[in-house]
Amino acid sequence: MGNTLKKLINNPDAFYEDLDSAVNQILDIEFDARFEEWKARGTDTQVRASSLGTCIRQAYYSFNDQAQRTPVTDPMARRRMYMGFVNEEIMGKIIDKIPGTTFGLTSVEQNSFPIHVEQKDDDDIHPAATTDFVKILEDKDDKHYIPIELKSTDVYKWKEFTYWKYHLKQLLLWIYCAKENGLHVPYGILLYTRRSTMEMKSVIISVDTVYSKMGKVCESYDHWRPFIHDLIYRLKWSIREHVVPEKPTDVPQYICKTCPHLGKCLNDEN
Repeated sequence: MGNTLKKLINNPDAFYEDLDSAVNQILDIEFDARFEEWKARGTDTQVRASSLGTCIRQAYYSFNDQAQRTPVTDPMARRRMYMGFVNEEIMGKIIDKIPGTTFGLTSVEQNSFPIHVEQKDDDDIHPAATTDFVKILEDKDDKHYIPIELKSTDVYKWKEFTYWKYHLKQLLLWIYCAKENGLHVPYGILLYTRRSTMEMKSVIISVDTVYSKMGKVCESYDHWRPFIHDLIYRLKWSIREHVVPEKPTDVPQYICKTCPHLGKCLNDEN
């Protein structure tokens, strides 16, 4: 933003140039802060659900290259992610109006329980998961934890769209860690908002509460738990044996293109 006042008055291109520069500065500040929070959330023994839910091979590379963790640099990807941050702030205010205690409204809470949960065991490798919001409802002496994973999308065929599998796996991993810690989780909610209209779609994962309703996309945690358990087991085995996991076939191409481990992945394929 180095243009003079006179130049801004006489040249709309100069105004746009400063506007674009201001956007990039805000993105840099926001992403630097978010990335530092993300790094502080993990340890050398943690497997991150955000990576494992997306791609087991990405999780393997990330675990073995702790020092190589770098923020997203692709300009368009950063802008899409920033709009996701804005959407989180809006939806957080809405979710907070529902009775109960809402966690996840501040960035500080992203690194602590119940937003961030770990599988507690004697293993030297253990999964850790973070979700966007957790609503705690207290009934007498019982606490009920409802995780809400929020995603914004501009998917073209909105009416036909249900969910991305890797988004579902991220939420399932949080539920898995929560249940391993003995928490009561009635259900989880994968909530999509359409960027252009703020329309919402939800996927309900029934856990301790049996739920099935016409017109809603429902998944059962009991159905998915063996898959999640096996996913964690396969990653732990790969890390211990130093064997690169097989590349999954359900990862969207745009995820691969922006993956920081793309070069290694292609080399291992060859």
